[in-house]
Amino acid sequence: MDVFKRYLIIFVTTSTFLYFFVIWYESQNPGVAVPHNLSETGEESIAINLQPNNAYEKCVQLQARQFLDYTFEASEPLVFNLHYHVGKEDFYLEQQTIATLNSSFEARESRIYCLMWGNSNDQQVRLRYEFRARPLTASN
Repeated sequence: MDVFKRYLIIFVTTSTFLYFFVIWYESQNPGVAVPHNLSETGEESIAINLQPNNAYEKCVQLQARQFLDYTFEASEPLVFNLHYHVGKEDFYLEQQTIATLNSSFEARESRIYCLMWGNSNDQQVRLRYEFRARPLTASN
């Protein structure tokens, strides 16, 4: 029983230390959180119904000098933007109210970039979008 108590004390001490270390680390590095809506493949093509006064965001990891090709079509104009997050702050690279768009973006820095659509209409809007992060090549 003496060995069990010893291991229990070591376990509780180590767990407590790790718990407080993680809390401290997250408070020191607020901008490293990965968004829950990050694309796992770097490309996507879907259609959704965007409810009134609602927004939809999809993010993708890009390397410096990597391109993101994106296009969308909506049944009504939506507030569209391309942005990235640093901590709790958003930095907008493009923002406009539009129903269709076919564009490309070159990342200046390696980071997670997000496409976002907002529906300020009184009715549901059908949104079809696709994007693809082009692989880095020697010419990039």
